[in-house]
This record gives sequence, C-alpha cells and structure tokens, in this order.
Amino acid sequence: MRRAILVLACALAACGGGAFEPQYPERQEPHMSGVMRELAQTPPRTADPVIVAVTTSPPGLLCWDLRAGRERWRVETDARSTPIVAGEHVVTTEADAVVVRRLADGGRVLALDEEDLHLVGADGEAGTLVVALARGEGETPLGYVVGVRDGGVAWSHELSLSVGSPAVAGALVLVPWGHQRLSILDATTGVERLRLRMEHGVLGHAMHDGGRVMVGQHRLYPVTAELFEDERAQRRAGIEPRGRPLPGQPPLLPDAYEPRMNAESARNRVRLAWSLADGEPASFADDALYFVFYRLVFGLASGEDEVRWVHDREHDVVGADAVPGGIVVLTDDGRISLLGARDGRPRLEASLGVPVRAADVRADGLAVPDASTTAPAAPLREQLHQIASLDDVRIGAGRAFAIRFLARDPSADVTAQLVALCADRTDTSQARTAACEQVAQRAQGEQHVLAALRGGASYLEQRPAPPIAALARAAGTMRLRQALPYLVTHLEDPATPVDELPGLFEGLAALGDPRALPPIERFLRLYHADATDARMIDALAAAARAILALAPARLDSVRGLADDPLAPAPVRERLAHALVPPTPEPAPAAATPPPRQPAPEPPPEPAADLPEAITTEMTDAVMAPVQARLRRCLERAEGDPLPSARIALMIDEQGAIQTVSVTPPELQPCVEPLVRPRTFPRTRRGREVVVHTVRR
Repeated sequence: MRRAILVLACALAACGGGAFEPQYPERQEPHMSGVMRELAQTPPRTADPVIVAVTTSPPGLLCWDLRAGRERWRVETDARSTPIVAGEHVVTTEADAVVVRRLADGGRVLALDEEDLHLVGADGEAGTLVVALARGEGETPLGYVVGVRDGGVAWSHELSLSVGSPAVAGALVLVPWGHQRLSILDATTGVERLRLRMEHGVLGHAMHDGGRVMVGQHRLYPVTAELFEDERAQRRAGIEPRGRPLPGQPPLLPDAYEPRMNAESARNRVRLAWSLADGEPASFADDALYFVFYRLVFGLASGEDEVRWVHDREHDVVGADAVPGGIVVLTDDGRISLLGARDGRPRLEASLGVPVRAADVRADGLAVPDASTTAPAAPLREQLHQIASLDDVRIGAGRAFAIRFLARDPSADVTAQLVALCADRTDTSQARTAACEQVAQRAQGEQHVLAALRGGASYLEQRPAPPIAALARAAGTMRLRQALPYLVTHLEDPATPVDELPGLFEGLAALGDPRALPPIERFLRLYHADATDARMIDALAAAARAILALAPARLDSVRGLADDPLAPAPVRERLAHALVPPTPEPAPAAATPPPRQPAPEPPPEPAADLPEAITTEMTDAVMAPVQARLRRCLERAEGDPLPSARIALMIDEQGAIQTVSVTPPELQPCVEPLVRPRTFPRTRRGREVVVHTVRR
C-alpha cells in the first residue's frame, strides 16, 4: 500500500501539482479570487445525525441513527482511537491500521496499514474523503494527507511539517499545516490551487459548518480573501467565547496537531461543545458554550462568565455535540440525552443498550423539541449545591467550579452551605479548598459562622475541629466581634490543627478587637523558643503580624522575641521579617502650576504593523516547536504523569523572555531550558506577562 501511495504522489508532483512545496507562491491571483468564489458558492452541508461509538462488550463499533432512534449497524473490531464521522465514511485506528468504513453499513472500504502512520483528522462530503495523518512519533511528526474517492486512494501528499485537521467543501479540500499555513486543493486530483498564511493566529482545524467554511484553533475565522490579505483583519476577525478558568482548561477545539485521541483518553471526558448560529456575522448558537467534565455537564454563556445550568449525568460523558437549541451527550453506560440550551432539561432520551468507551457524536440537523421529558428545572442555586455536594474525588475540580458560582449568591443560606462543605475534612479534593476560600469572603450569614465556631473537636464523639481558619477570616470580613471568645477558645485548644492557626491569627487581626492581644502574645511567648515544625513557624509569624496590626506600639515586645537567642534560627528569621513594615506608596507631589510652555509636538504613533499585545495564538505559535518536549516534562519517573503545567513568562520590549515561572515548581528544571531561548513578536504594549498552559 505504501509503495502505491508514494508512486501516486510522485506522479502528481511530476504533473505540476506542487502541493505543499515550500516555494509555492501565496495568495496568487487569479487563483485566489476563483477559489474564494467557489468557497462562497459551496452549498450548505447536509448530513444524517449519527453517533459512532466504541463498544466494550463485545469490543467493536456501533452506529446509531439519532433521527430514526435506532441502531444502524454494529461490527466487532479492536478500535483504538475515537472514531471520526467524515461524510459517508467513518475513520478510526483499529488494531492493524487506520481503517475507513462506510457510514451506511460499517463495511470496510480500505486500510492504511503502515506502522508509523497515526490518525490526526478526517472529513468528507458525498463520495469525497480526506484523511490527515502523522508519520513518526517525534517532536514534530511529518504530515501525510490522503484523498479517497470511489473506495480507493485518489491522491496523497507527504508534508515537511505537521498537518492539522482538514475539511472538504464541495470540490475543494482545505488542509491546515505548519500551524500557520492553509493549502486549498482540488478534491479530485489533489493539486494545490491556493496557498494562504495566517500571521496572527494558529491554523489547526478547517471545517465546513452548514453554509460556512471556517478555520482556526483558539479562534474561528471565516475563510475570506480579506482575512489573508490584511494582517489587521486577522486581529479583528474571528470569534471565540469569553475566556475563563475551567477545570482542565479544555481548548475551544482539540489540538489539531496531535494524533486522534485514544479511546480511553481523558480528553474524551473533559471538553467544550458549541454550535454556530445561522446568519452573519458568525456567532455561537444560543450564546451557549457547553463544558463537559467527566459526569458533569455545565451550560455556560459564551459571552459572559456565567453558568446557566448544570447536570450530573451519573456516568462519564464520552461523546457530545451541540446543535442550535441544545446538546446531545452520550455517557459510558450507553445513554443518549438531548439537553435543552436554556435550562438543560432533557428533550429526548434513548439508549444504545451497551456500554461504550468513546464516541463521535454528529448531531447536525437534529431538531430540538420545545417540550422537556422531565419536571421543571430546579433553581440554579440548588443545581450548583447538588454538584458541590457530590462524593466523587475524580470531579473535585468540577465541584470547585460549581462552588465558585454558588458563592455568587450572597445570601446567608449559601453561607451555611459553604461552611458545611468547608467543614468536611474527609473531602481531600479541590472542592473543600474552594469552599473554605469562599467562606473567608462571605459578608452575610453571621449566625452560621458563630454556630460553626461554637463547636469544637471531640475525640470521644469523633467530631473533628471546625474549619477555624476559614471561619476566623469570615468573622474578620464581617467584623463579627461576637466571634472573639470562640476564636480565643480555639486558639488555646491543643486540638486545633496547627495548619489552621495562620488563618485564625489573620481573622483576629482583621477583627481589630484589642481584647485579642493577650492570648496572641501568650501563644507567641509559649511556642517561640521550641518551634521546629514549618507549619508552627508559619503560625508564629502570623501571630507576630497580628500583634503589630492590633497594637503597633508592641513592636519592641515582638522584636525582643525575634532577638531571643533561645529561639531556633528559622523562628528568629520569620519574626524579624514580620517586623519589616510594608513599603508605603510614595505620596503624590504637591500640585504646582507649571510654567507656560509651547505645546509639545504630539508623540509619534506606534508602528502600525505592531500588534497591540501578545495573544494566545501568538504564544501557541512561539511554543509550537517545543510543545512536544514540554509535554514530556509532565512525565515523572515515579507516579502518574502530571495533567498540566502553567508557565508564566515576563516578556521584555524586544520580545525576549526575562523570567520563567513554572507551576508545579518541580517542573522548572525541565521546562525553563526549553522556553527560555524562544522569542516573541514585539508589541505596542512593550513589557508583558503571558501564561502558557501545557497539557497531556
């Protein structure tokens, strides 16, 4: 098979195809005008709404017709990757090859059986299919594109750079490659008709969505002549949802330059889903963005940092696709649900009847009924609290996300709910941490804070200590002086966990009640001479800061403890540091009228060709050559690989990287040598801080 493909590729190149050659001219006329007219006149795509799923028992593939509500076909095979529905075909990695099957009946059409080929993407219309593959396992695998017509390979091209996810639009094939290039080929012959380049964005995906032809990765751009002729248009054009922190931080579109995800990959279970509305300019249908996090489905506003609804599907979601009016989700127990965009209530439900590992859900053209199959949705606050209270350590980050929005309700009842979540010491996930952070910021619900503080640890009753740090900070925020006796009791109680003490002292300082001074001073004198535990040393430093906040005149008293030769050196150092007052901001100079002078010449405008600031797309393009090696930094000699790393970079006016800060810090030695030599484009803003996230 490989020899036949290579002979065909050589024949096409000899005939003047020249596809993907480095010297190919860009934006060449009259080809550009002709290709753009063809794209504008491409009829809207129509397709049957289907699901193709990887089944577990028995192992194989199953096709479900969403409109008819029945199984279309099932075949037994060892499917290794998430399938791709591509027009009249299904493409997947199976045990022995990348396999193309007919969507109509599951019959095998052909196999690309070379060992070093890995499926990247595929698309199709009518009888045309294009498959993008990666050759090799290296840092930047070579791209390989195959055109299939009438059940056989019609053409193929080997690329010198990586290839993204292609699209078929009528008689044309769009292939993103090299992160910034777009080649538009003749679908029949594979001859390149037009070469385009994106200077201010990443090109990873091409797509034919309804009547639109779009490209992009972090943003979606309509393919127009203006987009590729005017760099300023690239900065203005395109759509993307509002940026916000999300657990796992899934991208708008999967990384198109990575091989198709394994059927067991977490990327199947942590993803975004969206659809485009009809009409111009392009926008997200229903102003909706759907966030899938394992068993949770959040309905978000695409333009605002807002949660509209959230559902617990009880089983992990392994496939999802949005349509105007809602989202279709498939869970690993084979259950299909169509959830409405407005309230998340189910509109349609069905079951495949078998468990599944992964799926490609293509719901385009599926009508969403107005009526729901369930009772009215609960208020959003109840939905968020239900999710926050789930007992599943895998979804701790998703529960923390729900807690962040639950806390937007300022009512006392929500304070009570947050206190209860914070008090659950059996919960070791991010959810408890998030609840405690929110408790510390509450302004209402004093009675619930006092009630929690009245309780104490009891070994006999098997009752743990309340979350003293969060409650003390909340009392300080509320200026709740009635809490002082309870806080002092917990301070003097040996059962109070030592890691709660810094927060307790911060809360006492914020209360501003001088009655707290004597017990704080007693604590500091009692423990300063024999503290060796790092947590206790942190507590002593917090106690010193609290004393100085409540009574600055006690400076000499704290200094005496900092100079005590009997205290361990780390304690003396931390106490001395607490004595250093924060640097005050300089007072503004007295305003004096300046002497009259001639009006100065207006400053020169910034160079028109410099972008305003470094964008996410620019950062991704700079990091693309080392991205694969950065991912390898997430692997550890012992234990599971880390899911992600956050790289904060200080960029100077010339685009050079001045500082590199990596979270978690253990990855700094691996990451910094890779990113430090990279150079960013100059911008009008000059010095900037950018953040780049590396994910598995």
